[in-house]
Amino acid sequence: MKNQNSVLIVEDEPILLEMMASAIERMGYEPIRAATVEDGIKSLSSMDCRPLCVVSDFEIGDHKMGGAEIARATRVRFDCPVILATGNLIDETLKLACQADEYLQKPSGLVHLRETILRLLASKQALAA
Repeated sequence: MKNQNSVLIVEDEPILLEMMASAIERMGYEPIRAATVEDGIKSLSSMDCRPLCVVSDFEIGDHKMGGAEIARATRVRFDCPVILATGNLIDETLKLACQADEYLQKPSGLVHLRETILRLLASKQALAA
C-alpha cells in the first residue's frame, strides 16, 4: 500500500489547503489533498491511501457537517487520529457524535496544527507499544 507516511487534508479553501499541505510536508509527511467531502471520502476508499492522520475542516462547502462525515469514513477503515478544524463553536454533544480525536479552533496557527498532529501520533504510538 502506498502513502503509509501520509496525512489526508480535507479543506475547501485553496490557500488554507496549500498552507497545511506545506506544513505537513515540512514535518516529513506526504500530504494528500482533498477540497470536497466527496474527494476526501474517495481518497479514504482508495487502496493507495492509508493515512497516519486526517485533518479536516468541519464545514466543507455545502456540507455543514462535512468534517463529521470525513471522521466517520475514516473510522470505518482506519485506526488513525482525526483532527477537525472549525471557525464556529461546537458543543460537547456534537463533538462526541463526530468521533474526532481533536478540535482546532480557526484561525489556528500552523505551529498548533503541527504540535497537535505530533502529539496524537506519539500517543497512538505509545498505545501500540
